[in-house]
Amino acid sequence: MEFYFICYIFGAECGIIMIGVHGGMYEVNTVVMHKREGLCTINGIVDMGGKKYFQLNAKRGEGDNIYVPVETADGIIRPLMSKEVANSILLYMRDLSDEIIANTKQRRDYFKKKLLSGNVEDIVYLAKQLYLYNTEKDLPADVHFGSIDIELLEQATNILFDEFEYIFNLNREGIYDYINQILSSTK
Repeated sequence: MEFYFICYIFGAECGIIMIGVHGGMYEVNTVVMHKREGLCTINGIVDMGGKKYFQLNAKRGEGDNIYVPVETADGIIRPLMSKEVANSILLYMRDLSDEIIANTKQRRDYFKKKLLSGNVEDIVYLAKQLYLYNTEKDLPADVHFGSIDIELLEQATNILFDEFEYIFNLNREGIYDYINQILSSTK
């Protein structure tokens, strides 16, 4: 089977390079990232109605299969990032602005939009927001994160950290320690 790779550059400023597979060429038993479900394993390729679909099982799923059309898989699933790319993303996360949107409705709409995009930069932004919320003692008085905010941020963080766990072969506590070390390092 022949593989074709395309590099996508997210923001010239940060220099992060992601690798995407062009043409939906993945092998069975490959672990991939689904833009909304997170870490998934490709269990097979099935034919439904004359079309081929990847049959996925999500790490955080309840055993339900997810079907992704092979011909449009590029926009829905991607290969796991390398350790080098993951470290670049963590440095990008460290260097993101610490600004928090004060208006609750605007913040929630913005969080939802970023979460649904499936874009790694957007997911990293959300993970940074949760980090700020959990570590900042001096949040502006007009900023109040509610349960919906926290739920959206935790979903994004789980998607990102599940991939990091798999890539770095660490448990969640090890990933937290690793990320905290990078985020607290000098810019």
